[in-house]
Amino acid sequence: MITGLIIQVAVILLPVCAFLGAALLHRANRERKKIRRPVSEKLLRTPGESLRRKLEELDECMFLFTSVLLTSASVAGVMANQEFASSRSIEAVAFHPGVLLLTLISFYSIWKMFSVLKLRIAFLLGLSGELAVGEELNKLMLDGCRVFHDFPGGDDWNIDHIIIAPGGVFAIETKARSKRAPLKDQPDHKVEYNGEILIFPDGWTAKPLQQADRNACQLAVFLEKATGEESPVIPVVVLPGWYVTAKPGAFIKVLNPKMVRKLVMDARPVISPQQRERICYQIEQKCRDVEF
Repeated sequence: MITGLIIQVAVILLPVCAFLGAALLHRANRERKKIRRPVSEKLLRTPGESLRRKLEELDECMFLFTSVLLTSASVAGVMANQEFASSRSIEAVAFHPGVLLLTLISFYSIWKMFSVLKLRIAFLLGLSGELAVGEELNKLMLDGCRVFHDFPGGDDWNIDHIIIAPGGVFAIETKARSKRAPLKDQPDHKVEYNGEILIFPDGWTAKPLQQADRNACQLAVFLEKATGEESPVIPVVVLPGWYVTAKPGAFIKVLNPKMVRKLVMDARPVISPQQRERICYQIEQKCRDVEF
């Protein structure tokens, strides 16, 4: 019975081992032939670069837990079948230590897969928003502005987009929020900004405003240390796909992506071309870290 169990488990694990072996052989073959990519310099970050990297990590986790689930469930099935064939007892199968352990591992893998899937859906929503906003903001480069995406401020924060223009530095926080049924009889595509909170059809929040303000302050500190001069940083929250009505004169700007150009181009010039170049240089050094 033990020999039969070993053979069946080996048959189950054989495809996994073959896949891993083929991957390792392919990698060793590339290293032996000294194959390398033609582009060696680091590239600038694109919109949603941080989210893209997180999605890659989630995909790796999903592959891992899927492999663990299939393997543990299959081995548990083989062990349960072997135990039932020898004892003819459901109770013996149910309380078999190996079957119990592998069953717990299988359920844990399923739970982790659902958690990863939930995160993946949220990250994909954010990535779609940042890509849409980035596409709109890139048009400002035709007007002489410089646009950077996914500025890596530190281990726990980043700025989705930065625009450097004569009117200042604009730190833009993108928030992609799904539309839901409104709590009252009102349009489901409109959001109101009263200067303190964002009022959506299904609720309100101040977190995007706080995050944009915090990011702008941190960026201003970074630029002052890096360039040796103060740089005016304007916090902006952009809501792709939403019709925004905002209180005039609010310090933190809340806009639809298509309204950003007017904000940037209408701003009174406050920084010289030389200072803009120094700012662009420092920001580019931080954003040029993409390698393949």
